[in-house]
Amino acid sequence: AWENIFHKLSFLLIPLLFLITNHNYLNAKFLRGFFYALIVACDVLFLIYVCSSFWKIITDSEVHINHLFAHHKIIKHHTYYAMYLNLALVFIYNELSTLWKEIRPWVRKGLIASAVALVLLVVFILSRTGILCLGLLIIWAFYDIIILQKKKRLGLIALGITLLIAIGAYFGMDKKYRR
Repeated sequence: AWENIFHKLSFLLIPLLFLITNHNYLNAKFLRGFFYALIVACDVLFLIYVCSSFWKIITDSEVHINHLFAHHKIIKHHTYYAMYLNLALVFIYNELSTLWKEIRPWVRKGLIASAVALVLLVVFILSRTGILCLGLLIIWAFYDIIILQKKKRLGLIALGITLLIAIGAYFGMDKKYRR
């Protein structure tokens, strides 16, 4: 299992490098367009997953909720898909944390809703590596908010909400996926 995690660690390190390095050498307009296209593509796949899962629930009475996302036929490699979702989450965090005041309120709300949907999807597709990387990204975000930006109150509120969601997700999962 650790060998698998080390192989996938580059999927976490590359987005973090984008987050902490200066990317003036690239055209900022192009990069933001690329980031938003990735976010929209991940959101569209989230909607496809949700719609097809509700269809499975309606048509098949024997379906367990955990199997709806984990064994979907649209994406064959759930770990890679989870890493793309984590990459989109890094871009959303970067956009919200650096340009909060410059972003229009409706875009800000859309990015927050997208982040919530993508976090839920990372948990629902049951990729252990994706969930581990999501946990590391959340730890990085708390470090950035509390230590680097010195917004302790916001960080503690976000930490409380995150812990409630994590506990709910853990107890909502089937026992065989909790390991």
